[in-house]
Amino acid sequence: MTSKPLLPNDSLAVPSISRSNGSVKSSNILASYEKYAARRREETSVGGFWTWTRYYVEYLLALQQQDAWRTLSTVVWIVTGGWIVFLAYILGTLALAATLVCLPYTLQAARFATFALMPIGYEIKVNETPATFVQNFSHPYTVVANVVWFLLAGWLIILIHLTLGLAHALTIIGLGTAVLHFRMAWFGAFPFGRSPHSIPPPHLPSRPSSGSTAKYGMRSGKVYPAQGRYGMKPGSLPKREETAYYFGRGL
Repeated sequence: MTSKPLLPNDSLAVPSISRSNGSVKSSNILASYEKYAARRREETSVGGFWTWTRYYVEYLLALQQQDAWRTLSTVVWIVTGGWIVFLAYILGTLALAATLVCLPYTLQAARFATFALMPIGYEIKVNETPATFVQNFSHPYTVVANVVWFLLAGWLIILIHLTLGLAHALTIIGLGTAVLHFRMAWFGAFPFGRSPHSIPPPHLPSRPSSGSTAKYGMRSGKVYPAQGRYGMKPGSLPKREETAYYFGRGL
């Protein structure tokens, strides 16, 4: 979050504060402190929220790919709708085979149905060492086949899986399923010359440390301004003035 500095010259010089009868008189300085502290608290809450949100999302997605969880995740996927996707593509495969004209697309539809049944632990990649021209993504025949596939059914597959993926993503708890739908949409667009490849389990992300959250102003539960921006850091003011500087409260 960027905003115009509250004090001129993008700095907060220590104001001259006069004391009389044990009380502090500071005209409009305290009001400026209060506005600044309120803005810093807002930046802290927003920054901290997105830091931990990103961590938990990455953690859940990586946890789903661990060996101990892949079988369970696959079972959950099948029970919660994967069998419907698999059945739909099996029926599509049989329909293509019945037309005879679309026999070249039957094998791709069958491969897609298999991937739709167990998509966890696989990613879609272009075949680096194709054995035939059908496995060569850049071969002219394959390019034509992908274009025809996209015009006949690819666009519909993309639309269906993107819609389902967005619907699952909005539930937060269905983010893992949403990623699977996005992956199937990518595979269903141009299936010729690409195939699912097994991927090793990713490393679990580490929890945000104090150093990573410090850039958001979070440090031991206190709100500090970005060091260097305003030329201030903890301990540069007497205790009473520092309290007003960081928290905008009365001295």
